Amino acid sequence: FGKTYISFEGILPYDLHKFRLIIKPHKMHSFIKESMDIFVGDSATMAAEAAVLGKLSIYIDNQTRGYIDYLENEYKLVKHFKQLNINEIKNYISSEFKYKFLKVRFNMALKLKNDHIDLTEFLWKYLSFFNNSR
Repeated sequence: FGKTYISFEGILPYDLHKFRLIIKPHKMHSFIKESMDIFVGDSATMAAEAAVLGKLSIYIDNQTRGYIDYLENEYKLVKHFKQLNINEIKNYISSEFKYKFLKVRFNMALKLKNDHIDLTEFLWKYLSFFNNSR
């Protein structure tokens, strides 16, 4: 489907080094937003982050997380596979591209953002209020 990158915290087998993503951790979100179309992996955090940025996000793990379930069931932003099934995943990716669901996914990510508060902004205003009221 395209260029493959592997982000891996452990020791990567030598034959996979050509796919290794070498990037500073603080640049990962920019990379996802600007250079990725699809996330496939076993990191629930990365799957959620890619999904919130409007990217096709596939999470593979026999266990789930509440936020993954929420993103999958309420907003269709993550597809959770409990087992690694290459053919099933390839079919899912093909159907997403075939039916132009990527634009729909981006719009759902915007809806998710609009449906929730920005916690950082809320805390900033809340703490500023108490700081100014002294």
